[in-house]
Amino acid sequence: MAIQIESDLKEILGQINQKLETISNEVKDMNIRLTKVETKLDSELPAIKDSIRETKDSIKELKSTQQAQIWALIGILFTAVAGFLVVSTNWWRSIIHEHFQRSARGWHFVVSQSEALRDRGKDQILPFQLS
Repeated sequence: MAIQIESDLKEILGQINQKLETISNEVKDMNIRLTKVETKLDSELPAIKDSIRETKDSIKELKSTQQAQIWALIGILFTAVAGFLVVSTNWWRSIIHEHFQRSARGWHFVVSQSEALRDRGKDQILPFQLS
């Protein structure tokens, strides 16, 4: 028992030809879309490159600004420390001059500066030797 299939060869070739035309049209449509996308990308590529370049420049500026801020903070800290040292040195100097007086015999402890000035000729200055 053999099965016989009869069909018209022209009909089959016509169907194949139709399918090939459909595929060909779809490929043409895809090529048109691809060309549009390529054109759009080519037109936007310089803008994207400029944007990337601007972003890199902004990052460099931020880095340099950050370094400048760090050096400014270091300078402020140095100034504050130096100012503190100057003020504290002058403060200690004023305390030393208020309570001690230099004479030919060396440093002497003074009860108070006003008393030392008032009683300069007297022996109100208590001897205190500093080395």
